[in-house]
Amino acid sequence: MLSLTSLTVAKMPTAKILEDKMTTFEKLLEICSAVFEGEIDISTIKPEANLRDDVNINSIGLLYMAMAAEEEFGIKFKNEDFTAIRTVGDVIAFIESK
Repeated sequence: MLSLTSLTVAKMPTAKILEDKMTTFEKLLEICSAVFEGEIDISTIKPEANLRDDVNINSIGLLYMAMAAEEEFGIKFKNEDFTAIRTVGDVIAFIESK
């Protein structure tokens, strides 16, 4: 007979495996959901979406998103990196290049 404790322990490796298999895009969606807490419609976030025009993220929002991405992915954004970032895909490409 399985106890609740053994079920919890049995599920932990699976959760870690799923987290490891998450794509950069999926992790970025989680970051946006946490950072913007309902202020933006997560369903509008697609790789080709323009951050300002399509997703309604302003420069301050981009800064908060970048800070969360730095923590999640262990990367650093420099001020000049933001000049090339226009779309969600640009953010993904930047993260994956590090």
